[in-house]
Amino acid sequence: MPELRAHTRSLVLTALAVIVGAGLPAAAHADLAGQPVAQAAKKKKKKVPLTATVSGTFTIKQEIEGGFGNDSGPNFQQITVKLSETKVPFKAGYGLSAAAKGTATFTYHAEARTEDRSYHAGCDSETRQTNGTWTGKTDVVVKESSWLQTNGKSKKYAGWVVAVEPPDEIPLTSNGLYTDWDSILMTDCLKFEINEPLGSWSSGFARPDGVGKLADDKRSVPLLSIDTAFGQTGSAKGKLRFNKAPR
Repeated sequence: MPELRAHTRSLVLTALAVIVGAGLPAAAHADLAGQPVAQAAKKKKKKVPLTATVSGTFTIKQEIEGGFGNDSGPNFQQITVKLSETKVPFKAGYGLSAAAKGTATFTYHAEARTEDRSYHAGCDSETRQTNGTWTGKTDVVVKESSWLQTNGKSKKYAGWVVAVEPPDEIPLTSNGLYTDWDSILMTDCLKFEINEPLGSWSSGFARPDGVGKLADDKRSVPLLSIDTAFGQTGSAKGKLRFNKAPR
């Protein structure tokens, strides 16, 4: 009988071991099997978000049709934006377009001159200038581009564009002089101040941007082109670099 009791006790212990083992978590089984727990619970690495780093200087100039005065003297306005290095992260689900705040400086300059403002021969010149600068935080947009506009004409252009939102207003200062005779006797040629901008001038006449194609390294975009409307010319010198290939 002692042998029967020992055998029965062995069966009971084996059954208990099976029941307890069935209730153990997977990590415990891994330990029991000699497998490291960290390997079983290893997590997937998070994807690094796409981020663009941009900077550059973009300028648009407009020659005013007809010039200034009876001799059609020079008359133009120009806006330049200088963008400090700015990081623009892309959000999942928003496609290949992103925006972030960056520091930019907008500089406006307009100028006109004539030697024949009103047919008063010999004393009939006029010059005007308006200048303004604004620096601050503003929206910087990076997005894919399908078109490039040059002097108002669009063509297909698979690339990228960096656009900087202008401020609501740029503080402006105007000054100017014109000359005229003191009387019909034309004895003395006098100078008069005229510190007002021309009616055809506006600091919001254009929004300079930078446009370029993805280079062979699939990460950098030289920003050497610019969108311009009819009657405008422009220049761009900037760079855009992704932390990884955008596609």
